[in-house]
Amino acid sequence: LGSVALGRQIPMPSGAPGNQRFLIGLLVLVTGLASLKVPLRASFFMAKSGFEQALVDGQDDLQVIGRWSHDFGLYHIGNAERRCHDKERIYFKFQDDSESAIIYSETGIEDLCYNSGNKGHLAGNWYWMKED
Repeated sequence: LGSVALGRQIPMPSGAPGNQRFLIGLLVLVTGLASLKVPLRASFFMAKSGFEQALVDGQDDLQVIGRWSHDFGLYHIGNAERRCHDKERIYFKFQDDSESAIIYSETGIEDLCYNSGNKGHLAGNWYWMKED
């Protein structure tokens, strides 16, 4: 503290421009991963076996899933229901956001029946959606 009070300058560590390049590179990497939805896909693959088991368990009665909340990986599912086009799609709705879901559909999800919002393909017959 005495050297600062006497007006002496404290030298900056060398390599600061390299640190900036590293941070910019890290920011570009994180932005790229997020835009490709890598975190969403990775979290889904960790939870996929739970969703598949829920399909088997609730094949005849999806209300089984809605009787209590289920955790599949990072996803907290409040209920599951058949919706849309001959009820062929199964929506696993998030507990805290009923406008978001993981969807199982053998015919795709080109349209979501109404307010389409954002949607996309995860893997196989699995999709994600977030209504507006």
